[in-house]
Amino acid sequence: KLLYWFVSLISNPEGEEIIPCAYRAIRAFKEGFYAAYLSGKGWGYLNWEGDVIISHQYRDAYPFSEGLAAVENQQRFWGFIDSQGKVQINFLYESVKDFKGGLAAVKSNDLWGFINKNGQWIIKPQYNQVVENNFDKGNAKVRKNGKTLIIDASGFLIN
Repeated sequence: KLLYWFVSLISNPEGEEIIPCAYRAIRAFKEGFYAAYLSGKGWGYLNWEGDVIISHQYRDAYPFSEGLAAVENQQRFWGFIDSQGKVQINFLYESVKDFKGGLAAVKSNDLWGFINKNGQWIIKPQYNQVVENNFDKGNAKVRKNGKTLIIDASGFLIN
């Protein structure tokens, strides 16, 4: 989840430092950004040159996926922001996973479901666990009442 071995990723091919070692943790570079944790401030986003693009204000932050990044606010709720740092999906969720195939798994009232990039429920919360979101390949593996199921992007059972 976190990358701590950033010698090759914070330096350019000539070995010159790009991102200063002021950051306690940095996550994988995706879609033009690093999620980086700055002690005393929180998580924010840096570009390839190490410039702060989205200020360090979040309790937690995931790499961008399909144009949106999952971030956790100080009240411990998750939402999604765009590459400008604008909230696109409000902070309503207990936990979230990345967007794949236009859908993200989100946890609400202790159950998992799937939303689209407008924050609309596509598959209402009903699962105990999301094992894998493979909607970029047409399905997801979920657990409900002790059974592992494979569903399509409409929530219909495949197996």
